[in-house]
Amino acid sequence: AVQAAALFAAASPLEVARTAEKLSDALLSIPPERLDAAAASWKSAYADVARSSSCNVPLPPTDALRVAASAWDAAAASVDPASVAAAARVARPLLSAVVRNEEAICLPPLPAFETAALATADALASADP
Repeated sequence: AVQAAALFAAASPLEVARTAEKLSDALLSIPPERLDAAAASWKSAYADVARSSSCNVPLPPTDALRVAASAWDAAAASVDPASVAAAARVARPLLSAVVRNEEAICLPPLPAFETAALATADALASADP
């Protein structure tokens, strides 16, 4: 997680901006019903997962997140804010379904994880490249 944050921070602001624009465009091209199905699948997968258990995917430390946020801020000036905001609204149901605590992301049981991952893959595959 720390290495991913450092990699993001080391990228050029222009590269980060281009990546954000492509990600926004891709998310906005996914049919809403596919995103809804993926979000529902994750909510179902996490139905019985407590924040105190099975949280074994560590998040980057706060200082690494600050460095990555600074890199994002440097790139944000050249990204269409409306596009990024729209993509964030589209992604929010998927991201909000993930159970986490301050230190890690929790994983649902394997069968539920597989179902949710496949629903997400189906949604992402429907994006307009």
